[in-house]
Amino acid sequence: MILPDATSGPANKPDNGLMFDDEGAPFISMRKGDDDGPTAAARAAHQARELSEHWRLFYVAMTRARSADRVRRPAWNLRCG
Repeated sequence: MILPDATSGPANKPDNGLMFDDEGAPFISMRKGDDDGPTAAARAAHQARELSEHWRLFYVAMTRARSADRVRRPAWNLRCG
């Protein structure tokens, strides 16, 4: 079983600078330093959605692995331990 990397957060960089705010309005910004107020809010909303999706996918992976009984110890631990 391959688990997602949960030790680091998601890549918060928007693809090609394209972001959407909570109402779905598009914003384009290549650098965070160039953001005005509404664009900064759209970037923050994008980052919050990315983090939420990151943890949602991790939860789905873990619950599916548990329900399929695929969460196990590493093989080296069984031989050496």
